[in-house]
Formats: sequence, C-alpha cells, structure tokens
Amino acid sequence: MVRREGRGWLVNRLVVACGLVVVAVLTGCAELDQAKQQNADLQARLAAAEAERARLQDQTGLLENQVKSLQGQAAEAQSTADELAALRQRLGSEVQVSVKGGLVTIALPEKVLYKSGEASLTEGGKATLRKVGAALNSQFAGYPLRVEGHTDTDPIRRTRNLYKSNWELSATRALEVVHFLTEQCSVDPKRVHAAAFGQYQPVAGNTTAANKQQNRRVAIVVLPVLKK
Repeated sequence: MVRREGRGWLVNRLVVACGLVVVAVLTGCAELDQAKQQNADLQARLAAAEAERARLQDQTGLLENQVKSLQGQAAEAQSTADELAALRQRLGSEVQVSVKGGLVTIALPEKVLYKSGEASLTEGGKATLRKVGAALNSQFAGYPLRVEGHTDTDPIRRTRNLYKSNWELSATRALEVVHFLTEQCSVDPKRVHAAAFGQYQPVAGNTTAANKQQNRRVAIVVLPVLKK
C-alpha cells in the first residue's frame, strides 16, 4: 500500500509539473507575441516619426530658402532706396526721381528747362542737365535711356508757327535734351532715344494751373539692359 501511494503521489507531482511547464510555455508564447506586436508598433511609430522628421526638414529647408530670398530682396530694395536718396540729393529738389514699374524715372519740370511754349534750354536747365548727365554716366552707366517729352492740354498759341501741336513741342523738347546729354554730357548716343507723348500721358488732371505745370515735363526713363 505504501509503495502504491508513493507511486501515485509521484505521478501526481509529475502531472502537476507538466501542467506548470505547459502553462509556462503558453504564457511565454503569449508574452512573446505581445512583445512582437509591441515591437511592430514601435517600428511603425518610428517609421512615422522618421517620415515626419524628413518632412519637417524639407519644410525647414524651403522656409530657409524663402527667408534668404526675402533677405536678398530687402537688401536690394534698401540699396535701391539708398541710391535714389543719393540721386535726389545730387540733383536737387526741383528734379523728381521716382520708381514706377521697376523703372527709375528722372522728371524735369518745364520751368527747370524751358520758358513757356519754347524748346530752347535755359542756362539753368543746362546746369541741371549736366548733373543729370553725370548721374546717367555713373549710377546708370550702360543702361538704355528713353527721353520723353510731355505737355499739358493747352493748345499751342504763341509759337504756333513753330509747333503745329503739343506733339511737335514735346518731341522738340525731348530731342533738345537728347542732343545736350549726348553732345555736352558725354552720354553715349547708342543708349538714348526720344519719345513724344504730347498731352496724352498726364501725371495729374489738366484741371488746374498747378496740375498742368506738373504735366509739362521731360522725363528720362532708365530702361533695363537688353540681354544679347
């Protein structure tokens, strides 16, 4: 009896031990699967994080390029502003310097250059044009130039025998400036051409004497250099 009970006890212990082993194995497999799943999740999150990092790096690169571009534009604008300020100081308050459509325009009012209704340069006009010519040969060396003649809407009266209309007067005035710049100020003639607009490109409405005075002008437009 003792031996049988001993054997049964041993068998029971073996069964229990085997059960524990099976449970341990099953538990280990479940933990392993869980660990694999966690690893897969982490790998997916890592891949997503790497993709986001790459996207942010690309975006950062684009932003840095935009910042550099804007900084360059700001520096160029400041340089242009400084040059125009220096030009205004050089030419005096009666000469108007402006930028329109990216083009620098030097506008000389009629009273600076001519007597009313005439196209012969006054001595004061010649002195002013010498300053303009010096600037065209230094700050704007090599740039093409368009010399524009403009008038108000008043018809020609006193000098009607010389100028059929405001077109003829504006053309003669523009050509007078062209001749002076090229012959007296050493501006290369190949850079210059004249244009006559008469009364048809006013800067102010021709309704008052002050506005008409603004419209009577010669404008020198600095054009972009043509690429060959």
